[in-house]
Amino acid sequence: MTKNTVRAFVLAFLTASSAHATIPGNPLSAPSGLTEGAKFRFLFITMDTISATSSNIADYNSFVNFEANGASYNGATISWNAVVSTASVNARDNVGGYGSNAAIFLVNGTKIANDMTTVSSSNGLWSSNLLAAPNVRINGRTRDVTVWSGSTGLGMAWNGGLGTSAPAGITTGLSSFQNFQWMSDTLNPKTSYFSIYGLSEELTYSTVPAPGAIALLGAAGLRGRRRRA
Repeated sequence: MTKNTVRAFVLAFLTASSAHATIPGNPLSAPSGLTEGAKFRFLFITMDTISATSSNIADYNSFVNFEANGASYNGATISWNAVVSTASVNARDNVGGYGSNAAIFLVNGTKIANDMTTVSSSNGLWSSNLLAAPNVRINGRTRDVTVWSGSTGLGMAWNGGLGTSAPAGITTGLSSFQNFQWMSDTLNPKTSYFSIYGLSEELTYSTVPAPGAIALLGAAGLRGRRRRA
């Protein structure tokens, strides 16, 4: 059986599967240097832009998940949250994991933080001392742009966060910076359109495919053999 035939069987199975099934795509490679069971996260900046007129954090979370374009790891689609604050939700609470030791990587494998803390000596995500600029899109290409955050470098809401009507404007960061300015560089009117950062759920490094991925591929193989019979 050729590779193209196998691929066709997999696609046919996925199409025929339950509407509740999640179809993973755009696979992201695990960063190098991790050991089995290590916790980590991915971060990217959106290719498209959005205004900051909404005060509903769910709108921004939906936006980054759409922009991730089905990105997956180890056979499972990744869930993302926006690295932004509103009046009711701080960015570091929205993405979760505050204080954990999960390392943060760009989707091209570059490490930008050793953990989810404010500790500068450990290059924590909220320490204003990143290891590299957070300037990579979901497709792996760099992009130095203005980014909505509504936050301080500590991941806390500033000037009311996104969706507020602060006269001075809402906080934006710049993706070319590694200090606090990656989150808090200047203020802009909420009707402006800028990118935002998306941070993945906590992932676990493993050399073994996720059970769901194995089941899908196994079922696809069975379907293929039946068709040949």
